[in-house]
Amino acid sequence: MLKAYGFRWDQTPTEQLSLNKQENHHDMKISESQKIQIQKEIMEMNKTIFEDPNNHWKIQTDQEIQKLKSIVEKIGWPTISAIGSTAASQFWSLTIDSITPNSEFHESCLRLMKANPEAAEHTSYIAEFEDKLRVRNGKPQLYGTQFRINEKGISEIIQPIEDMSGLNKRRAEMNLEDFESFEIKLAKIKWPPTSI
Repeated sequence: MLKAYGFRWDQTPTEQLSLNKQENHHDMKISESQKIQIQKEIMEMNKTIFEDPNNHWKIQTDQEIQKLKSIVEKIGWPTISAIGSTAASQFWSLTIDSITPNSEFHESCLRLMKANPEAAEHTSYIAEFEDKLRVRNGKPQLYGTQFRINEKGISEIIQPIEDMSGLNKRRAEMNLEDFESFEIKLAKIKWPPTSI
């Protein structure tokens, strides 16, 4: 897929205009009834996905991902000021857990998050989202936020990480603690054995 200055050559002009609209309407106001409806949709998705207490990393179905896309098409990236902190946090969680390789939707979500004026308050969310997207696409992490749990329930940072010498500087810019402290904390957490 060729890209030039954000234009996807495999998109029709209408599709490109729609994407541009999504990426530029981060300051869009929504009505109280829209807000309530979107909150209900997100809470219902969250309940459905995470109702199994043994499976917190359940991948959403295409239908559920389409619901996430529909919300983004309506209001852009759902911010705390738009839909409240609980719904915004749940939406981020649902979206990051649905990342698949080469997903234009998730690439678009990352751009929306970065472009949003509220982003400065939630840079750690952006760092985690970008790292997971990069890992899913076979690229090195930028911030070292992604880990796997091995069959013994021990956390392992997913390698590689780009430019280790600049890692802590990048982490500090995203309001993340230094990598060494993160690794120490991660090593202390006992996870149930898993095969994810």
